[in-house]
Amino acid sequence: MRGTHHRQLEPRDFLILAILFVCVLVACWVVGARLMDAAKAERTGEAVSLAEDAAEATP
Repeated sequence: MRGTHHRQLEPRDFLILAILFVCVLVACWVVGARLMDAAKAERTGEAVSLAEDAAEATP
């Protein structure tokens, strides 16, 4: 296959691209949600109590 020859995209390729796109969107949404939760907990002081609860829960 030469570099000048472009192969046509097949429907399967679009499916793979769509799945990858959805995975990236979900990953960004999860990371964003965790960062927002961490920032909210830090603002309200819940982070300290959560850390204390985790310390007590560990044997």
